[in-house]
This record gives sequence, structure tokens and C-alpha cells, in this order.
Amino acid sequence: MNQNIPNHKKRNIHLLWVVYTVLMIGLLTAFTICDFRNEILIANRLKFVSIALNTLALLLACAQKRYAVEERRDILRVGALLATLAADVFLILLDRDYELGVLLFCLVETLYFLSIQRPAALWIRAVIRLGIFGTALLALHLMGALDLLTGASVYSMVMLTMNVVEAFGEARQENGARRPGLFAIGLLLFWCCDASVGLRNLPAYFPGAVWNMVAIAAGYAIWWFYLPAQILIMVSGIQHRMEKENE
Repeated sequence: MNQNIPNHKKRNIHLLWVVYTVLMIGLLTAFTICDFRNEILIANRLKFVSIALNTLALLLACAQKRYAVEERRDILRVGALLATLAADVFLILLDRDYELGVLLFCLVETLYFLSIQRPAALWIRAVIRLGIFGTALLALHLMGALDLLTGASVYSMVMLTMNVVEAFGEARQENGARRPGLFAIGLLLFWCCDASVGLRNLPAYFPGAVWNMVAIAAGYAIWWFYLPAQILIMVSGIQHRMEKENE
């Protein structure tokens, strides 16, 4: 952290991070208990509050110049986090207009894609992704399973999967080591969240007691992956700012 920051401000920053961490752990515990008790409405409200608080922490960090927003990639990632909150308004808070919520997640993954790519590699990697997406759409159409929600979900998953792979590659290029950055780990947890959503829906295609048990476990796991993912993605921007100040 920048050595020019007065000690009392450093203490305030550390205190805020302690409060933030305690709040997030408390919310994760509370909505998990509500899920186990099948108190879905209360659980969803608490889940939305956790994402809203994460977004508030992001905005406060930007206002205090603790989040790196000078570079193109960081601006895009701030936009993606704000779009994530907007998507959760429909998917969690209002519990309706799921197509619009998933389309907003398509925007989220597109912004992350643009934030990872260097201009020289942008178009070729975009063509590869669109090729995979187009092939999946064709397969769904031939099976008679294509609609707006399914198509948007496939786009989001294709983009997220490729983003995870490329984010880990970006981390290795930047720090010269094989340890992943917070952003890459956050995207990986985000992918695990999406995979859990898919597993939760398996009984609709594969009836049976085993798949029902898998679906129940996956339903709980969704937010165990999702909330830490959003926290790590947000904190990665603060980490990037600190690294720049220490250069």
C-alpha cells in the first residue's frame, strides 16, 4: 500500500475491510441457513444484499482511488461488476424476466472478454468463440431445444469458459509465475457457479434419485461459488492498484 497514506487512514481502511469481510461471511452464513430451511424469499433478499454491498464496496474503492480505473481493462471490469448487479435485480430480487437477466450476464462475460484481450488477439479469439457458440446453437436448433433463454445461457457459458482459460494465461504473462491472480480465481469460481446451475437442472433431462440428489447439492453450491467469485473479481482491481503504487 502507498507509504504516503497517513497511519490513521490506513487504520480506517483496514477497519473497513474487516467490517466488509465480517458482513460477507455473515450474509453467506445467513442465506445458506435460509436455503436449508426453504425460506427462499428471505434467502434471495440476503443474496441480493450481499451483491449490492460488494458493488457498494467497489464504488467506494473507486471514489477513494483505491480501485485501478485508469486502464481500459479495469474500466471494463467495473462495468461488468455493475452489470452483474443489474442482472441480479431480475434473477434474484424480482425473480422474473429471466431472459433479460441472462442477457445482462452475456454483457458481463463480453466485457470480461474485452478486458482480457490485447488488441492484436481480439478478432481471432472473437471468431473462435463465435464459431463455438454458433455450433452449439445449430445443435440446439436441430434438437428442437433452442429458445432465447437457452441461447443466451449457452453464449454466457461459452464466453465464461474461454475467459477462465485466458485469464489464467494473462496472470502467468503478467507476474511471470504460475500462480493465478485473484481475477482468474474469481472467474473460475464464477464458472463453477454456472456449472452448478446446469447440474441443478439435470433432473429435467435425467430423472432419478441420484440426479435429484446432485441437483439439490448443486442448488446450495451455486451461491457458495458465486459470492466469493464476485468478491475476488472486485478485490482484484484493488490489488492491481496496490501493485501499480508499489512499482
